[in-house]
Amino acid sequence: MKKTTEDTPIWEIIQHEFINLGKESVVKKEFSSIILEKYPHIKKGTLSAQVAIQVINKRARTGYFQCRKERVCGDNKFDFLFEQEDKTLCKYDKSKHGTWEIYKRDDGKLDVRIISNDSLKLLTAIERDQEEFDATKFFVKANETLQQPAILQEISGDAQLEKIKEILNDDSSQINAKDSRQGMEGYTALHYACWDAKTDIAKYLIEQGADVHLKGTKDNATALLLCNTN
Repeated sequence: MKKTTEDTPIWEIIQHEFINLGKESVVKKEFSSIILEKYPHIKKGTLSAQVAIQVINKRARTGYFQCRKERVCGDNKFDFLFEQEDKTLCKYDKSKHGTWEIYKRDDGKLDVRIISNDSLKLLTAIERDQEEFDATKFFVKANETLQQPAILQEISGDAQLEKIKEILNDDSSQINAKDSRQGMEGYTALHYACWDAKTDIAKYLIEQGADVHLKGTKDNATALLLCNTN
């Protein structure tokens, strides 16, 4: 027996309606209005939650049970949408938006982040019992971190504001230094400060002249977008 509208899972309705929008992107409010008008049995709050679950680059999705486990995203039925810098939603495309994961931060909370090709290779190798994993090549690549400007080395770890100040006092040209590691090309200290919610450091960097308009090479993300992602 064919499912009625009321029987169809809301996540399926969202995906069906998005695919049949007739355009590649849409503002969330507009998309929600379309669905609520077409499916009056769906409650606004429920729809909002079901959309949030499917936006691959939004931390909010980890607040729902469907996304409460650490994993590489892309193959799950809920990994469907991507929020662009202009706040519009589009269909998630791994080749365009990169590989994302749900991971556990040092404070134990779940979060989302884009991962580099090397990190993905490591995760894949572990899942395959390391059949195709070349440890030497991986760690040589990992050591590229040590070749980055001091400010990027510091911000990538347990960054402290005083240390960032010391680095910039010694060499102010590092304020907009760009990461060159694969998958993270173009990211600056401000990108990482915003991503990790290091508000004091982000504020200081901006005060010192950090360029808020610089974008990551792979994901075209500004520091502001990363702030809004978390």
